[in-house]
Amino acid sequence: MALEQTFSLFSGNDAKLSVTLTDADTGEALNLTGTLELVWALAKNAQATALLTKTLGAGVVITDASAGIVEVTLDAADTEPLKGTFYQEMRLTNSVGKKSTLLYGEVEILGNLIRS
Repeated sequence: MALEQTFSLFSGNDAKLSVTLTDADTGEALNLTGTLELVWALAKNAQATALLTKTLGAGVVITDASAGIVEVTLDAADTEPLKGTFYQEMRLTNSVGKKSTLLYGEVEILGNLIRS
């Protein structure tokens, strides 16, 4: 089962989402050694087209492979035009090509008074 992760941030702000991914069967930290692809996406809902996508090496970094720790970096420009409730999801492709959704949940992007 994928990890439900919900968070809020202000539009137009830089942000980092740090998460420890776990094995659905054991509940232990997921060893990410040998990961071929890791994609994080944000959309209005699970059936919509992604508004924002981050990939391994382009906004997604595995900070500790053996402990399953991943960081997604959002730049201010990524969220500047967004406001409201969105859906997020992260999918892994492992070293043998198996795909698994590891993370999902709501993201609340709040408007702000001070804009760039």
